[in-house]
Amino acid sequence: MKDTAGGDAVAASLIRYGGDMKGCLAVSGVMGRNASVPIDEAAQARYLVRSLAICLALGVDGYYWYEFRSTEKDPNYSEHHFGLTHSDFAPKPALGAYFTFIRERPAGSVQAPGPWRGEQGGLYFPQWVRPDGTRAGVIWRAGAAEARRLRFDCEDIAFRKCTGELILPARDESGAWLVTVGPDPVFFAGGSLLPAD
Repeated sequence: MKDTAGGDAVAASLIRYGGDMKGCLAVSGVMGRNASVPIDEAAQARYLVRSLAICLALGVDGYYWYEFRSTEKDPNYSEHHFGLTHSDFAPKPALGAYFTFIRERPAGSVQAPGPWRGEQGGLYFPQWVRPDGTRAGVIWRAGAAEARRLRFDCEDIAFRKCTGELILPARDESGAWLVTVGPDPVFFAGGSLLPAD
């Protein structure tokens, strides 16, 4: 669904346990206002990557996706389309995005200290260090895609779409990478993203 500014909006709830119970439970969902029709498969894939990245940036220990397989009995009922696969187990783009996320942020990765979103709330850039010491992260922005000049603390950076496809952005005369940043997450690996000029 779109917020009043035309960007993506997600309904979410965070329940923090107290007393003898420790931890918290976060629940989120995406659905258009007054509608129960499913979101498209590309949006499901991008929401999966973005929600995983945000949860890990916030220190969430466990993340569970409901559900693995879509029943797809009713084409207009959203709950029949939550799965990462179709009813015949054919993969949806979200399953590929999940595998890409796991390859880019493997088990044992550690969240990088510091900010992971812009002060205005439109740009998100969670970063981490992989078990092998490689610095990596993912970047996206709410709203329409736009060309951004990205600088890193290293020269050799690899970029990938959430589908796993390699991206080969150009560089400007100052050495900044010219990357289209929008709702679709872009993974980067090989260095840390530096603050914008």
